[in-house]
Amino acid sequence: VPLQLRLAAPASNTVVEEEKTKHIGAKLLKKGKYTLKLKAPKSTEYTVTVNTVTPILKDIPATHTYYNEIMRMYALGIITGYEDHTFKPKNVMKRHHVAAMIVRSQAPALKEVTTPFTFADVPRTHSNYMNIQKLVGSGIVDANLMGFNPEGTITRAQMAKILIKAYG
Repeated sequence: VPLQLRLAAPASNTVVEEEKTKHIGAKLLKKGKYTLKLKAPKSTEYTVTVNTVTPILKDIPATHTYYNEIMRMYALGIITGYEDHTFKPKNVMKRHHVAAMIVRSQAPALKEVTTPFTFADVPRTHSNYMNIQKLVGSGIVDANLMGFNPEGTITRAQMAKILIKAYG
């Protein structure tokens, strides 16, 4: 579960801001007060008190069939959810979302973009323009003069091809 901390060191006014991601498994917590003990590299101990528990993705309860997988991908930064803190698990996967996920996962086949390919339907202003370029430049998706169709859904066969090309 991503944890963002703003801590004051016990013996000084120094404020430490750090973001750490550690997956420790899912645990259903009820509303209440929880205390976390953290140890810094110099054996300094911090205590963090959390007074409320807010779900990271409010439409994914701990009882959801794919809760662990979704939360793991969220913790790794592969998925981000929507601005309203939802995941919308029943929405279809769009092609540009897949491009973003493959790049965020740091797939081994990814290469730096040297010569961008111009898709008529993917302007430079598209939110996933660079992600799509990385997939094309790495040979994970084909440079297709017909377009990339970023808002289109992806078939299972297309996804299989992308996963094999991205991860071997």
